[in-house]
Amino acid sequence: MLAPDPAPDEVTSRYLRHSNQYAPSNGRVKPHALHPAPADHKTSVFRVQGLTESEIWSLGDEHILNPSGSELRARAELLVAQILGVGLQVEPQEPPQRHANIGGWPAEKDEWMLKAQELAAVATLRLRAAPTA
Repeated sequence: MLAPDPAPDEVTSRYLRHSNQYAPSNGRVKPHALHPAPADHKTSVFRVQGLTESEIWSLGDEHILNPSGSELRARAELLVAQILGVGLQVEPQEPPQRHANIGGWPAEKDEWMLKAQELAAVATLRLRAAPTA
């Protein structure tokens, strides 16, 4: 059971649907993968603390809309402390279960782009293993 308020050492995952959101060659998440959505100025993440790798991918498959029907291939992992460290917040926002938003983005585009760069610099890229035959 997750605490109502995320702890600093709690892991979050931002699911990445497009190959231009990350660079597998250098293991980096690209800043635009973390940009806030224009509609609500928040970035959707899932609280994945205590889940196995398989459960984390299943959570994304179940809840992330992917119009092309292709599988999620990567995710950006961030600790709550890393998000707080750049001056943003993690706001639990269920349903769906375990969903949260990164909020507190500055209003000015230049400022939130800088925060996205700071997050990308500390994010851990997790690539999905290719299915075995």
